[in-house]
Amino acid sequence: MSTVIRIFLFIAIVSVFFYNTKESYITDYGKFITIVEDALQRQQNLLFQINQDIKEEEDRIFQLKKKKKKLELEKENYHTLLKGKNTKKETLLINRKLRVVDRKLYTIENSSINYHQKKYNRYLEKKDRLIIGLEKNQIKLLRFKRTEIRWKDISKTLLFFLFVYFGILYTIEILRINRRFKDPKNQEPLNVTPPHERFTENNLWHSLTNYSTNMATKQVVQIEKNILAIRPTGVITYFVLFFFTMGFISFFIDLIGKFYRSTVLEGVELSSLNFSDSLNVILNFNFYELNFSALIFVVVSLVLRVILYGKRIIFDGEKKELKIDNKTTVSFSQMKALQVIESIGGGYGNGIYTNYELNLILENKERIHLMKIGNGHALSHDTNKLSKFLNLPIWYGKY
Repeated sequence: MSTVIRIFLFIAIVSVFFYNTKESYITDYGKFITIVEDALQRQQNLLFQINQDIKEEEDRIFQLKKKKKKLELEKENYHTLLKGKNTKKETLLINRKLRVVDRKLYTIENSSINYHQKKYNRYLEKKDRLIIGLEKNQIKLLRFKRTEIRWKDISKTLLFFLFVYFGILYTIEILRINRRFKDPKNQEPLNVTPPHERFTENNLWHSLTNYSTNMATKQVVQIEKNILAIRPTGVITYFVLFFFTMGFISFFIDLIGKFYRSTVLEGVELSSLNFSDSLNVILNFNFYELNFSALIFVVVSLVLRVILYGKRIIFDGEKKELKIDNKTTVSFSQMKALQVIESIGGGYGNGIYTNYELNLILENKERIHLMKIGNGHALSHDTNKLSKFLNLPIWYGKY
C-alpha cells in the first residue's frame, strides 16, 4: 500500500471527523451553561433592581425640582410683598420668611438635588456596564448552546474513525502480505543444509524467545545498496500507531476544545485574538482539567513499540558488520550460519499454528535472535535473501 494512499485515507477520515466536530469542544458543558445562565439571571435581576432605583431617583429629583419651583414662587411672592406698603413688623416677618425660603432653596439645590443627581448618574453608569456584561454572557450562552456536546459522544466518534482507519490499513496489509506470498514466484523453498556437528547440541536448538505469532511481523528490507535491515511489517506498525494516535488525538482535541472554552469564558473572540488576550487565557487555563488519561494510550503504544519492534538490526555489506541498536557490532567473519527453528504456538482457544524463529549463530556458539514470524513463505523468502547477502548456510530444526 503506497504512502500516498495511506496519507489520503488518513486525511479523508480525519477530515470527516473534524467536520462533524468543528463546532464542538470536548468537555461537559452542561455545568458551564448553568453557570452562565445563573449569571445572566443574577444580572437580569440586578438590572431590574437598578431600573427600579433609577425610577425612584427620577421621582425624587422630580419632587425636589417641583418643591424648588414652589419655593421660588413663594420667594417671588415675598419680594412682591416687600415692594408694597408694610409696617416695620410686617417687613421683619417677610424678611424672616425669605431667609427660611433661601435656606430651603440652598439645601435643595446644593445638597438634595446634587446628591440624587449624582446617585442617578451612578445608577445609569452601572446599568450601562451591566448591559454590556449581559450582552457578553448572552453571546457566551449562545456559543455554548450552539456547540454543546458530551465528551462521551466525541470519544465514541473518535474511536470509531480510528478503528475504521487503522482497521482498513491493518486488513489491507495482511491481505497484501498473504497475496504476495500466495504467488508461486515468491514461494521459494528454504535452502537448508545440515548443521555442522559442533552445533548439534540440544541447548543450541532451544528457542531464544518466549512468545509466538501466527503472522508476518518482521521482514528483511533493503534500505540502501549493500545494506539490509530487519524491520517490523505494516501489521505491527499500524497496531502500535493505532494506540498512539488514539491517545494523542484525544488529548490534542481536548486541549484545543478547552482552550476554546477558556476564550469563551474570558469573552475573547478567536478572530481578534492577540498576544495579551492569549496570555490572559493561558494564565487562567485550568490544566488539571485536561484529559490526561488519554495519554495512557500513548504510553501503551511506546511500550508496545519497544516490545514488538525489538532491537534495531542492520547488516552493512560495505563494512561487513552487523549493528544491533547502534551499540553492538558483529563482524561477518564471526558468523557461522542462519538458524531456523520451527515450533508450535497458540492453543487456549486461539487455535494451533506454526511459527518460525530466525537466529544468527556465531563461531563461538553464541546466538543472536533476528525475528520470529508465523508465515512460512515469508520466512523462506527473507531467510534465503539474508543467506545470499551474508553468504551463510541455513540450518533448520524443530523445537
